Amino acid sequence: MSSTTRPSDARRRRHLSRSLSVVLLALPVALSPACADDEGPPVDQGTSDSGTATTGSGTTSSAVGTSGSESGSSSEDGSSSEGGSSSESGDAVDCLPLDDQGRAIPIEDPFERHTVSVGDDPEEFISYLDEGAGDPVIFIHGAPTSSFLWRNIIPYVAEGHRAIAIDVVGYGDSGTPADATFRYPEHQQWFTNFVDALDLDNITLVVHDVGSISGLFYAANNPDKVRALVHLESVYFPIPSADLPPPQANFIMTEEGQQAILDDNWFIETMMPGFIERQWCDEEKAVYAGPWADQARRRVLQIVPLDLPIAGVPADNQTTFEQFGNYLATSDVPKLLIHGDPGALVQDVPVPGPPGSPTMLEIVSGFPNTTVVNVGPGTHFLQEDHPHEMGEAIRDFLNALP
Repeated sequence: MSSTTRPSDARRRRHLSRSLSVVLLALPVALSPACADDEGPPVDQGTSDSGTATTGSGTTSSAVGTSGSESGSSSEDGSSSEGGSSSESGDAVDCLPLDDQGRAIPIEDPFERHTVSVGDDPEEFISYLDEGAGDPVIFIHGAPTSSFLWRNIIPYVAEGHRAIAIDVVGYGDSGTPADATFRYPEHQQWFTNFVDALDLDNITLVVHDVGSISGLFYAANNPDKVRALVHLESVYFPIPSADLPPPQANFIMTEEGQQAILDDNWFIETMMPGFIERQWCDEEKAVYAGPWADQARRRVLQIVPLDLPIAGVPADNQTTFEQFGNYLATSDVPKLLIHGDPGALVQDVPVPGPPGSPTMLEIVSGFPNTTVVNVGPGTHFLQEDHPHEMGEAIRDFLNALP
């Protein structure tokens, strides 16, 4: 992917600084699904038309590549595990998801997992996949997913880099400490401990959803260790007013919404299907749902909306969100923003404010040294709608780094 980047200037920095306290939490309507079953037309799993890449200067370029690789490795303790965080589904049906270019989106996760301790509690451990060799690229998922989310993107990155995708503590195959609160400061510390345990340097972080809260915190506090940043549908700033989140977001902060997370598995049954444009197959839903079959474990998800800093509360998160928001607005570390149309957290509609307020897409694409790639129609879980376009874009971005 050939591209150019636009250096920041004083006007753009002033524009960013005025917008640092705003985050858009829009939940757009899911679009029509698209899926083919096993008796559908032949699928080309190789090259196809790619997504459109734009840079800060507005120039466009293409990202074209092929998918697929086989990999596997043993755990550090000598044992191995089946790829992915999975569960069996008795009523699963055969389904072959396709992207909007007709390319297959495999459900299978072939990667074996390792584990590493990130605390004193035996349950403070992170499960992760580790493929390829070279400078490390760490993938951090959000709620309610796991490293399974990146299964079709890892092969592109592992071609020339060390691709590491974690299950955040409390998620997937990672531990669930009984005494943990699962607030964002704990997640930030666990991730920092993970990087230290693996002795990683010259890191590219790939962050999504609330996974960005750990990744951006690490980058802001360890800029000498971060080579580049890839972000999509992430959380960037504190929320200045309780009136800003839309009704759907406000709902899960209420007592009724909190109970829906616990009793109805709201994130799996309601949230995820609404943010995947294509049809969601039973087999892949079973993988995402597996860790949350234990109702008690869903307390990990209940804290997700409650710990966001809104109107300055909680104060510790207000401070850290301001910190990494300022980092993004001022750091020249190379950045790749991946977004879809219309997006969810990152949309091209004005943020709440006076007339002429910028859009969230304008704000985050205006960060210094940013390349922007639009992968096509989609909202929040672009990894499931456009894994090949994403893989190609990340691979080409990494290959172009100095």
